Amino acid sequence: MSEKKKISIDSIGMTTLILFLICVVITFALAGTNYITKGKIAQLEVANQKASMALVLKADDYKENALDYTDKDGNKSTAVYYTAVSADEEVGYIFTTSKKGYGGDIKVMTGIDKEGKITAVKILSAADETPGLGGNVTKNSFYSQFANKTKGFELVKNSATGDNQVIAVTGATISSTAVKNAVNDAFELFELVPKEEPQEQPNENEQPNEEQTEQTENSEEGEAE
Repeated sequence: MSEKKKISIDSIGMTTLILFLICVVITFALAGTNYITKGKIAQLEVANQKASMALVLKADDYKENALDYTDKDGNKSTAVYYTAVSADEEVGYIFTTSKKGYGGDIKVMTGIDKEGKITAVKILSAADETPGLGGNVTKNSFYSQFANKTKGFELVKNSATGDNQVIAVTGATISSTAVKNAVNDAFELFELVPKEEPQEQPNENEQPNEEQTEQTENSEEGEAE
């Protein structure tokens, strides 16, 4: 009887050890896989982000910036935005904002040129919205309405009569409002961004004033002496 108990205890111990070793091996395998794929996932995310930015505002390069600001409730916050640069000149800015929709947050990327007009809008995420209803905010027929317009968007249900009016998706007023508000938030951030001062180009046809002419003449006389 004692021999059977000993065999049983030994079997349990061996089984426990085997299960422990299996767990250790699986843990290290998962950690190794995560380490290998982590870099690739990060690279893929960066590539997708650049592709999205190129769709809303074409440029040679995009520079990441941080903007510290105080929101309407008096809370201090920091927003990340990108400056679009072409030929060493700022051509616009890209903002990513989000608002609560019907099922969850809707994330929107907005491109705005230096003059304050929208170049394009892209819906980055609306996965929690109802398919066939709120999910339709991801369709080009809806978000393309924001292009070439400025701030202060208003949502309408039937036909847009004003310059900044946007027709809501049928049966999805909440989701449509979330996108509209997210775009308006992007404009609020745009107005807080320090803008690059335009460089004055010299006018080749500009005539020198009398003081400049007199200084030039005096200089020439001094050289002649």
